[in-house]
Amino acid sequence: MKNRITVSLPFSFKGKTLCPRSTIDLDEHMELTGIPCLYTHIADENGIDIYSYEHDVMMMAELEFEQVEGMVAEFIRGGHFDSEGFQTAWKQEKLKSQLQEIATRCIGSDSPDSNLDHHAALKSALLEAYELGRKAFRSEQSIHSTTDPLF
Repeated sequence: MKNRITVSLPFSFKGKTLCPRSTIDLDEHMELTGIPCLYTHIADENGIDIYSYEHDVMMMAELEFEQVEGMVAEFIRGGHFDSEGFQTAWKQEKLKSQLQEIATRCIGSDSPDSNLDHHAALKSALLEAYELGRKAFRSEQSIHSTTDPLF
């Protein structure tokens, strides 16, 4: 399922009504760097310099969401986008999909038993292994402090 939104920012500047818009593939952004600042993204795509007064005025406008596709629709309420909630749910869905791929590859794609939802114990074991790997990676990446109290 694709997660895509079209965002527009209607505002007035120097007597003109402007409505810059952008269609954003959220899956692509999540794979690369995460959700961008929507205001900055729209400004970039519409040639609005972030150091201009036009950009300052645009930043005061309310975002409008159109053509919402995928699970992102669940995170747009009352004209506001819960980007943190979406990112958390997206990462969970990504993990679930990756674990399902592992199970399908190991159990066999033609087997009706390859669906992880039918194997709670296997799903739990894969999730525990994933968390164990995350914790090990984090501990390897941590910065070890010096014993010198003056450092």
